[in-house]
Amino acid sequence: MRTVKKVMAYIFMPLLFLALDVSVSYILFQPLIEDVKGYANLLLLDDVPDFAQNNDEIEKDRLIEEFRDSRNKYVAEDDNNTENNVEDETIEAEEKQIYIPLSLIEWPNYGDPYAWIKCERLGIDSVLYYGDGYELLRKGVGQYIGSYIPGYGRPLMISAHNTKQFEPLQYIEIGDVIEITTGYGDFKYQVDDIQILLATDINAYDMQKEEEQLIMYTCYPFERLSTRHKYRYFVYCSKISGPILEQ
Repeated sequence: MRTVKKVMAYIFMPLLFLALDVSVSYILFQPLIEDVKGYANLLLLDDVPDFAQNNDEIEKDRLIEEFRDSRNKYVAEDDNNTENNVEDETIEAEEKQIYIPLSLIEWPNYGDPYAWIKCERLGIDSVLYYGDGYELLRKGVGQYIGSYIPGYGRPLMISAHNTKQFEPLQYIEIGDVIEITTGYGDFKYQVDDIQILLATDINAYDMQKEEEQLIMYTCYPFERLSTRHKYRYFVYCSKISGPILEQ
Protein backbone atom coordinates (compact mmCIF):
# COMPACT_ATOMS: atom_id res chain seq x y z
CA MET A 1 0.00 0.00 0.00
CA ARG A 2 2.82 2.37 0.86
CA THR A 3 4.43 1.58 -2.51
CA VAL A 4 1.26 2.60 -4.35
CA LYS A 5 1.06 5.85 -2.39
CA LYS A 6 4.68 6.62 -3.21
CA VAL A 7 4.03 6.01 -6.90
CA MET A 8 1.01 8.31 -6.73
CA ALA A 9 2.98 10.97 -4.89
CA TYR A 10 6.07 10.96 -7.07
CA ILE A 11 4.63 10.21 -10.53
CA PHE A 12 0.92 10.80 -10.97
CA MET A 13 0.47 13.89 -8.82
CA PRO A 14 3.23 15.88 -10.60
CA LEU A 15 1.72 14.87 -13.94
CA LEU A 16 -1.70 16.01 -12.77
CA PHE A 17 -0.38 19.38 -11.64
CA LEU A 18 1.55 19.74 -14.91
CA ALA A 19 -1.61 19.08 -16.93
CA LEU A 20 -3.54 21.64 -14.88
CA ASP A 21 -0.75 24.18 -15.30
CA VAL A 22 -0.68 23.71 -19.08
CA SER A 23 -4.47 24.03 -19.30
CA VAL A 24 -4.56 27.23 -17.26
CA SER A 25 -1.66 28.70 -19.25
CA TYR A 26 -3.37 27.93 -22.56
CA ILE A 27 -6.60 29.60 -21.43
CA LEU A 28 -4.70 32.69 -20.23
CA PHE A 29 -2.53 33.01 -23.33
CA GLN A 30 -5.01 31.77 -25.96
CA PRO A 31 -5.71 35.27 -27.40
CA LEU A 32 -1.98 35.87 -27.85
CA ILE A 33 -1.49 32.41 -29.39
CA GLU A 34 -4.33 33.01 -31.88
CA ASP A 35 -2.92 36.38 -32.90
CA VAL A 36 0.53 34.86 -33.44
CA LYS A 37 -1.04 32.07 -35.52
CA GLY A 38 -2.91 34.64 -37.58
CA TYR A 39 0.26 36.61 -38.22
CA ALA A 40 2.12 33.43 -39.19
CA ASN A 41 -0.64 32.50 -41.64
CA LEU A 42 -0.43 35.90 -43.24
CA LEU A 43 3.31 35.52 -43.68
CA LEU A 44 2.85 32.09 -45.23
CA LEU A 45 0.20 33.40 -47.60
CA ASP A 46 2.64 35.99 -48.90
CA ASP A 47 4.98 33.17 -49.96
CA VAL A 48 2.33 31.25 -51.90
CA PRO A 49 2.10 31.90 -55.67
CA ASP A 50 -0.84 34.25 -56.04
CA PHE A 51 -2.90 34.06 -59.24
CA ALA A 52 -4.15 37.62 -59.01
CA GLN A 53 -0.81 39.17 -58.02
CA ASN A 54 1.92 37.22 -59.83
CA ASN A 55 0.08 36.92 -63.13
CA ASP A 56 -2.16 39.93 -62.77
CA GLU A 57 -1.84 41.66 -66.13
CA ILE A 58 -1.37 38.51 -68.23
CA GLU A 59 -4.31 36.67 -66.71
CA LYS A 60 -6.50 39.75 -66.63
CA ASP A 61 -5.97 40.41 -70.36
CA ARG A 62 -6.44 36.74 -71.23
CA LEU A 63 -9.61 36.29 -69.19
CA ILE A 64 -11.29 39.50 -70.28
CA GLU A 65 -10.42 38.81 -73.93
CA GLU A 66 -11.85 35.31 -73.51
CA PHE A 67 -15.01 36.74 -71.92
CA ARG A 68 -15.53 39.24 -74.74
CA ASP A 69 -14.84 36.66 -77.47
CA SER A 70 -17.46 34.32 -76.04
CA ARG A 71 -20.25 36.88 -76.07
CA ASN A 72 -21.26 36.63 -79.70
CA LYS A 73 -22.68 33.15 -79.20
CA TYR A 74 -25.18 34.39 -76.60
CA VAL A 75 -26.55 36.92 -79.06
CA ALA A 76 -26.26 34.77 -82.19
CA GLU A 77 -28.20 31.87 -80.64
CA ASP A 78 -31.00 34.11 -79.43
CA ASP A 79 -33.53 34.57 -82.22
CA ASN A 80 -35.15 37.43 -80.36
CA ASN A 81 -31.90 39.38 -80.26
CA THR A 82 -30.41 38.69 -83.68
CA GLU A 83 -30.16 42.39 -84.42
CA ASN A 84 -28.24 43.10 -81.21
CA ASN A 85 -24.50 43.08 -80.89
CA VAL A 86 -22.99 42.35 -77.50
CA GLU A 87 -20.82 45.43 -77.79
CA ASP A 88 -24.03 47.42 -77.40
CA GLU A 89 -23.69 46.66 -73.69
CA THR A 90 -21.51 49.73 -73.51
CA ILE A 91 -24.63 51.78 -74.20
CA GLU A 92 -26.32 53.10 -71.07
CA ALA A 93 -28.95 50.77 -69.61
CA GLU A 94 -31.75 53.29 -70.05
CA GLU A 95 -31.03 53.49 -73.79
CA LYS A 96 -30.73 49.78 -74.50
CA GLN A 97 -31.34 46.75 -72.29
CA ILE A 98 -29.94 43.37 -73.35
CA TYR A 99 -31.84 40.18 -72.53
CA ILE A 100 -30.15 36.77 -72.71
CA PRO A 101 -32.00 33.44 -72.31
CA LEU A 102 -30.73 31.68 -69.20
CA SER A 103 -30.66 28.44 -71.20
CA LEU A 104 -27.72 29.82 -73.20
CA ILE A 105 -25.62 30.54 -70.12
CA GLU A 106 -23.07 27.99 -68.99
CA TRP A 107 -23.20 28.05 -65.19
CA PRO A 108 -19.65 28.07 -63.76
CA ASN A 109 -18.23 25.06 -61.92
CA TYR A 110 -16.66 25.31 -58.49
CA GLY A 111 -13.22 26.87 -58.79
CA ASP A 112 -13.78 28.44 -62.21
CA PRO A 113 -12.34 31.95 -62.71
CA TYR A 114 -15.55 33.03 -64.40
CA ALA A 115 -15.44 36.83 -64.02
CA TRP A 116 -13.34 39.87 -63.20
CA ILE A 117 -14.22 42.42 -60.51
CA LYS A 118 -12.99 46.00 -60.46
CA CYS A 119 -13.44 49.25 -58.57
CA GLU A 120 -11.32 51.86 -60.27
CA ARG A 121 -11.41 54.41 -57.44
CA LEU A 122 -10.26 51.92 -54.81
CA GLY A 123 -7.84 49.96 -56.95
CA ILE A 124 -9.71 46.67 -56.59
CA ASP A 125 -8.85 44.67 -59.72
CA SER A 126 -9.08 40.90 -59.34
CA VAL A 127 -10.24 37.63 -60.80
CA LEU A 128 -13.58 36.38 -59.41
CA TYR A 129 -13.76 32.65 -58.67
CA TYR A 130 -16.94 30.62 -58.37
CA GLY A 131 -16.53 29.36 -54.83
CA ASP A 132 -15.13 30.81 -51.63
CA GLY A 133 -13.07 27.99 -50.17
CA TYR A 134 -9.75 28.56 -48.41
CA GLU A 135 -7.58 27.83 -51.45
CA LEU A 136 -9.63 30.04 -53.77
CA LEU A 137 -9.49 33.01 -51.39
CA ARG A 138 -5.71 32.67 -51.33
CA LYS A 139 -5.75 33.44 -55.05
CA GLY A 140 -8.46 36.06 -55.48
CA VAL A 141 -12.06 37.04 -54.79
CA GLY A 142 -14.52 34.20 -54.27
CA GLN A 143 -18.27 33.88 -54.71
CA TYR A 144 -20.52 32.04 -52.27
CA ILE A 145 -22.00 29.24 -54.40
CA GLY A 146 -25.34 29.59 -52.64
CA SER A 147 -25.75 32.96 -54.35
CA TYR A 148 -26.46 33.79 -57.99
CA ILE A 149 -24.44 34.86 -61.02
CA PRO A 150 -24.66 38.44 -62.39
CA GLY A 151 -27.82 39.12 -64.37
CA TYR A 152 -29.92 36.45 -62.66
CA GLY A 153 -31.93 38.99 -60.69
CA ARG A 154 -31.03 37.65 -57.25
CA PRO A 155 -28.28 38.41 -54.69
CA LEU A 156 -24.64 37.78 -55.62
CA MET A 157 -22.38 37.45 -52.55
CA ILE A 158 -18.59 37.60 -52.77
CA SER A 159 -15.71 37.79 -50.30
CA ALA A 160 -11.94 38.16 -50.07
CA HIS A 161 -9.26 38.59 -47.41
CA ASN A 162 -9.10 41.99 -45.75
CA THR A 163 -5.32 41.99 -46.13
CA LYS A 164 -5.36 41.37 -49.87
CA GLN A 165 -7.95 42.01 -52.59
CA PHE A 166 -10.51 43.52 -50.19
CA GLU A 167 -8.08 45.56 -48.09
CA PRO A 168 -9.18 48.73 -49.98
CA LEU A 169 -12.79 47.96 -49.05
CA GLN A 170 -12.31 49.89 -45.80
CA TYR A 171 -12.18 53.10 -47.87
CA ILE A 172 -15.32 52.44 -49.92
CA GLU A 173 -18.04 55.10 -49.97
CA ILE A 174 -21.73 55.27 -50.77
CA GLY A 175 -22.05 55.87 -54.50
CA ASP A 176 -18.88 54.00 -55.53
CA VAL A 177 -19.29 51.80 -58.60
CA ILE A 178 -18.21 48.15 -58.78
CA GLU A 179 -17.73 46.58 -62.22
CA ILE A 180 -17.96 42.86 -62.97
CA THR A 181 -16.96 41.50 -66.39
CA THR A 182 -18.24 38.06 -67.43
CA GLY A 183 -18.29 36.04 -70.63
CA TYR A 184 -21.82 37.21 -71.38
CA GLY A 185 -21.74 40.88 -70.41
CA ASP A 186 -20.48 43.78 -68.31
CA PHE A 187 -22.26 44.65 -65.08
CA LYS A 188 -22.14 47.70 -62.85
CA TYR A 189 -23.30 47.96 -59.24
CA GLN A 190 -23.49 51.05 -57.05
CA VAL A 191 -22.80 51.03 -53.31
CA ASP A 192 -25.87 52.08 -51.32
CA ASP A 193 -25.19 50.68 -47.83
CA ILE A 194 -22.26 49.69 -45.58
CA GLN A 195 -22.67 47.75 -42.33
CA ILE A 196 -20.49 46.12 -39.67
CA LEU A 197 -22.22 43.00 -38.38
CA LEU A 198 -21.48 39.94 -36.30
CA ALA A 199 -20.18 37.02 -38.34
CA THR A 200 -23.08 34.97 -36.96
CA ASP A 201 -25.79 37.48 -37.99
CA ILE A 202 -28.26 35.45 -40.06
CA ASN A 203 -30.00 38.64 -41.19
CA ALA A 204 -26.91 39.97 -42.98
CA TYR A 205 -28.22 38.66 -46.30
CA ASP A 206 -31.22 37.01 -47.92
CA MET A 207 -30.43 34.79 -50.89
CA GLN A 208 -34.13 34.48 -51.76
CA LYS A 209 -34.56 38.21 -52.22
CA GLU A 210 -36.12 38.84 -55.65
CA GLU A 211 -33.79 41.68 -56.50
CA GLU A 212 -30.28 41.74 -57.92
CA GLN A 213 -27.87 42.88 -55.26
CA LEU A 214 -24.11 42.62 -55.03
CA ILE A 215 -22.99 41.85 -51.47
CA MET A 216 -19.29 42.12 -50.68
CA TYR A 217 -17.86 41.24 -47.29
CA THR A 218 -14.61 40.68 -45.46
CA CYS A 219 -13.34 40.29 -41.90
CA TYR A 220 -13.40 43.28 -39.55
CA PRO A 221 -11.51 45.12 -38.15
CA PHE A 222 -9.07 45.55 -41.03
CA GLU A 223 -5.93 46.35 -39.06
CA ARG A 224 -6.02 43.39 -36.69
CA LEU A 225 -3.83 40.36 -37.47
CA SER A 226 -5.94 37.52 -36.12
CA THR A 227 -7.91 34.45 -37.09
CA ARG A 228 -10.66 35.31 -34.57
CA HIS A 229 -12.62 38.10 -36.20
CA LYS A 230 -16.08 38.34 -34.62
CA TYR A 231 -17.33 40.87 -37.13
CA ARG A 232 -17.80 41.18 -40.87
CA TYR A 233 -17.66 44.31 -43.00
CA PHE A 234 -20.59 44.21 -45.44
CA VAL A 235 -21.01 46.37 -48.52
CA TYR A 236 -24.37 46.29 -50.30
CA CYS A 237 -24.71 47.40 -53.93
CA SER A 238 -27.63 47.77 -56.33
CA LYS A 239 -27.37 46.81 -59.99
CA ILE A 240 -27.34 49.83 -62.30
CA SER A 241 -26.50 48.23 -65.67
CA GLY A 242 -25.88 44.91 -67.38
CA PRO A 243 -27.75 42.16 -69.24
CA ILE A 244 -30.80 40.45 -67.79
CA LEU A 245 -30.90 36.65 -67.84
CA GLU A 246 -34.39 35.54 -68.83
CA GLN A 247 -35.66 32.30 -67.29
